[in-house]
Amino acid sequence: MPGVRMPAENELPAGPRRSLVSALHRVYGMAGKPSTREIATAIRNRDDLPGTLSHEGVGATLRGAGGLPRWPNLESLVRVLADRTIARVDADAAVIHIHTLWLEADAEQALGAGESSSADAVHAVSLKSGSAVDANATSRNSLDVSMRAMADLFSEINENTGTIVALLRDGGAETLASSLVADGDSAKSDLLMEASTWSLEEVIEAVEYSFSTGNPELLLLISSAWRPVDETVQFIGQSRKDLNHRAIHLLVVFISLWRPVGDVVGLLYGLRANGHHVESRVALHAAACRSVAEVVDLVKALQRNGGLIGISEVCMALTRRPLRNVLEVVRELRNADSGAAADSILWHAAWGPVDGIPTLLAVLRDEGRDQEAEYAIQAAAWRSARDVSDLVDTLRREGRDGAAEQVLDAVTRVPVERVVELVLLLRWQGRDEEVAQLVALARRRGGQERDALADAFHSVGLQSAAESLRS
Repeated sequence: MPGVRMPAENELPAGPRRSLVSALHRVYGMAGKPSTREIATAIRNRDDLPGTLSHEGVGATLRGAGGLPRWPNLESLVRVLADRTIARVDADAAVIHIHTLWLEADAEQALGAGESSSADAVHAVSLKSGSAVDANATSRNSLDVSMRAMADLFSEINENTGTIVALLRDGGAETLASSLVADGDSAKSDLLMEASTWSLEEVIEAVEYSFSTGNPELLLLISSAWRPVDETVQFIGQSRKDLNHRAIHLLVVFISLWRPVGDVVGLLYGLRANGHHVESRVALHAAACRSVAEVVDLVKALQRNGGLIGISEVCMALTRRPLRNVLEVVRELRNADSGAAADSILWHAAWGPVDGIPTLLAVLRDEGRDQEAEYAIQAAAWRSARDVSDLVDTLRREGRDGAAEQVLDAVTRVPVERVVELVLLLRWQGRDEEVAQLVALARRRGGQERDALADAFHSVGLQSAAESLRS
């Protein structure tokens, strides 16, 4: 068989990296598996691509060998392959889908060396919150657990955390200090105001003391000082090996919630540039919880800076918020001419829990945002056959046959292999009417697309579907 083969599981084990390579191979196969030299030449000859790859680099990327490719280089490869596909795969949609998988593989790679540290941090959070956490979970799962548990831990440490954050954001450390004096707690006020003059060594000593004595509130007060971002990053670098990870994460969360957006951007870049990937993601998820206007400012600032922090990462973090907030951010980003970021948020929202997608579509339709609803449907169509099947079934049960048909229509625009997977699943589930509907919708596609799908149906024994497309 020509071209680079998909590596076997003993060569590339199951996990985020394999999922990424598998998705890339789907586009590669639809492009006819051109030679690595042909692909490298095509990339080199295009001036509109962000990166480049040698033919050796193309081969290594398709085999999942070596380190994870830089995103600009991988994006260039995806765009060249998408433009060569017989079924005319949407290059932008393919890029967004593969970028999501690349982020997960990047997180796994970044956390690989510190897996035990990450597990320890999650274990510390689970002891506090009383939740059971599997310390042997994968890197990404461990990180997700720590993110969710951090919010609970933050509120458990101090019932007045929300008030403290509000005071800091309204007027800085001075406002909080005045409030503490008014409450008769001048000692804490003095400590708070003096903390800004402490050396890093003194800060580290105080933080270690606060946790050794079971008084984490002291950390909140110390972290409220207006210290330069580069000092904060240096502090994390010095203390992350010796200090309880819960303290580090709390510090990062607290700063990300109330420091000016410009400072948060500096913190994010400083953490990422110094290899503090876990802390960077903690900061990112905390910053995504700020007001809609602040989140829009954050996205715009990251767009201006480019580089280490991808907009897709911010958008993924945003989708953890309530749907109302997510759609407000989408609207404001469009008003601020940041349509690409708005689309990325919708893409990630459409890749959230399947049972939440009907609500997303309904809200968008009710608000007259039909184009965004159609975009979300296109994004959902790239999900697994099981997910699409469940989504269509849910829409049918809710009496939304039109929306179900739109999802099936969108599926006919994704790679042929995914269409075949869905048809086989629907047949196994006894949903022959939907199979017929999907085939009828596929007949609307162009001649080459129909022929490619008919050949695929024929190859898996779906003769009637293949004949229907060719008739």
